[in-house]
Amino acid sequence: MQLRRHQKEMQDICRGIKSGSGIKKIPVDAGPGAGKTFMAIIAMNELIGSVVDHAVVVTPRTSLKNQFERDSLDELVFNGNILRAADNNPDLLRGCQAYSTTFQAISADPELHYRENIGTKYLLIIDEMQHLLDNAEWCETLKPLIYNATVVIQMTGTLDVQHGFIYGIEYEDGVPVKRDTADTKWITYSRSRALEDGAILPVQFFLFDSSGSYEKDGSVTEFNEIGYDKAALMTAINSQAAESIIDKSVSHWQRYCSEIGDYSQILFVDANIKNARRTCEYLKRLGFDAGIATSDDDDCSVVIESFCSGKTKIMCTVATSYEGLNAPACTHVVSLTHIRSKSWIAQMIGRCQRNYGNKKKGYVFGVNDCYMQEIVRDIQAECMRPTKPKVSEDTRKPNPFGESAPKVNPLYSKLESYRNISDHITISMTERYLRKEIDDAIKIYLENKSKTTINGDPVIIKTANMKRMSFIWRAVRLEVNSGRNNEGKLVTKHVEEMSIYELEKALEIIERLP
Repeated sequence: MQLRRHQKEMQDICRGIKSGSGIKKIPVDAGPGAGKTFMAIIAMNELIGSVVDHAVVVTPRTSLKNQFERDSLDELVFNGNILRAADNNPDLLRGCQAYSTTFQAISADPELHYRENIGTKYLLIIDEMQHLLDNAEWCETLKPLIYNATVVIQMTGTLDVQHGFIYGIEYEDGVPVKRDTADTKWITYSRSRALEDGAILPVQFFLFDSSGSYEKDGSVTEFNEIGYDKAALMTAINSQAAESIIDKSVSHWQRYCSEIGDYSQILFVDANIKNARRTCEYLKRLGFDAGIATSDDDDCSVVIESFCSGKTKIMCTVATSYEGLNAPACTHVVSLTHIRSKSWIAQMIGRCQRNYGNKKKGYVFGVNDCYMQEIVRDIQAECMRPTKPKVSEDTRKPNPFGESAPKVNPLYSKLESYRNISDHITISMTERYLRKEIDDAIKIYLENKSKTTINGDPVIIKTANMKRMSFIWRAVRLEVNSGRNNEGKLVTKHVEEMSIYELEKALEIIERLP
């Protein structure tokens, strides 16, 4: 098996552990669709029998628990270690070398898991560690298992949780710090690096403008665009506009299947179970054989398994799609949800980014609103340069979704137009982004330099910042690309003439300024 660079890094770290490196903790930040499951299985194969007796995998959902069981038997990585998906009955391993469970299962019967692991050497793998918030109930029940593990691997597709702090991760000013220590080794695999390696595919967004009206608190509001109005967003996804988006997305998917291949799958993501059922019923009225997988469906895991194997071509769901859904043939995602958390949207988009067959890109359909536009811009930026996720004390909430839907009575809605946006970034777009990031970095630097105290109170002294910015810019440009012309005069390139390499170097210089 040809390992990707982050998978090879995991293998090398584990081999170092076997040689006595002293590493006990491996946090992994790898973008959605980058193959974190295989990283975990690589670690199991390297460490079981040499460093640890067995492994425990903890996931946020039963579907992910079952997925680990299936993926551990993949012929590409299987080497004899058997992982079983365990329920909360005694003898969790039952002769196997590993078992998978969920946060909820451990929280429901922590003594069972403590009893069968404490006193043994075990590898603890925490999948989607953004659920391990320090203010979440199940975090407390997991702490003894984390503390007593021989090696802990914490994996995530996003550190940008926004509503709390991830347990075991170091923060400075609300920003996660990826700092290697004597016993900790970070693995980072950014979206830009994954796209560069071909580990994930670019995405094309089709975002639809909508108009309509809704009743709220006894008054009727008309809207011609959604903007930042969440009530208008809820109206769009709960009335005619949603059906129009379904029609548009299915039509595009059918054309794609006829041109590229009938292996393609389409995933519908709704705001709640009621809406997922409505979407599924609408698709069936259109003549499609659609499956539904929600927490209310007894055959949820069966439908998910059928979708992941490619047998089911259309699936309607809610939260199941946000993480860990390993369906590489999925090419289309239709977002009919009100949730506008960047981390969750990025996870959802990742469902159609997996490399498979002759796929060239993934397609995402959804409602156009200002929140979604901002998320798309952030994702575009990450394709050029990894961002630093940040949370603050005043936004911490125990609910990872964080956003509640406003109570409105949708009257009607219709589509007006759509915007075609790609996360594939051109060279010129990258240059513009880097120039803006340099300007922002200089402003932050000058603001920090302008801070002082007067009579014990913090103040910012406002000076000729434009001149100071120009001075810093010139000094940085001199360091990056100074030279002399034919007459021997010192010259520098204008900022508009600087290459991506030179702009990145300039940004690094500014970030190192004392």
